[in-house]
Formats: sequence, structure tokens, C-alpha cells
Amino acid sequence: MNEIFSTVVVVSAGILTVANLIDRVVQTVKLAKKPTADLERRIADLERKTNEEYARRFDSYDKKIANIEEGTRVTQRAILELLKHSIDGNNTQGLREAEKELNDYLIKK
Repeated sequence: MNEIFSTVVVVSAGILTVANLIDRVVQTVKLAKKPTADLERRIADLERKTNEEYARRFDSYDKKIANIEEGTRVTQRAILELLKHSIDGNNTQGLREAEKELNDYLIKK
């Protein structure tokens, strides 16, 4: 009986030693990987923030470009109507429409 008890104690001690060793190895691996995981998390966060910022800026630039294009179109129409009027002197209705369009554009801006 003593022999069986001794064997059980030795086997149990061996199992506990191996389990403790495995736990230590796992903790060491986690500790070794922690800086890499932290950097990966930080990089992912910075990439997300950068992408959001670029998207916001590009949307803003798109709106500004559309506004510039609209202003250019209105200005070119007004110049065209002035040119037509100076050529034949009869295009007063076109001048009125161009003036109204230019006024509307400037008021909205």
C-alpha cells in the first residue's frame, strides 16, 4: 500500500511539475508576444484614424472643387453673354438671365 501511495505521489508531483512548466512557457510566450501585439494594435488604430482623416479631407476637397467648377461655369456663361451682347447688341435677355444666375450663385455662396 505504501508503494502505491508513493507511486501516486511521485506521478502527481510529476504531473504538477509538467503543468507548472507548461504554464511558465505559455506565460513567457505571451510576455514575448505582448510588444508585437501592442504595436500591431497601435498601427491598426493609426491606420484607421488616418483613413478617416483622409476620407474627411477628400470629401471636403471634392465639395470645394465642385463649388469652384460651378463658379467657373456661371462666370463663363456671364462672359459669353457679354460677348454676344457686344457683338450684336441685341442679346439683353441672355444678359438678364446670366445676371440672375450669377446673382443666385453669389447669394448661395
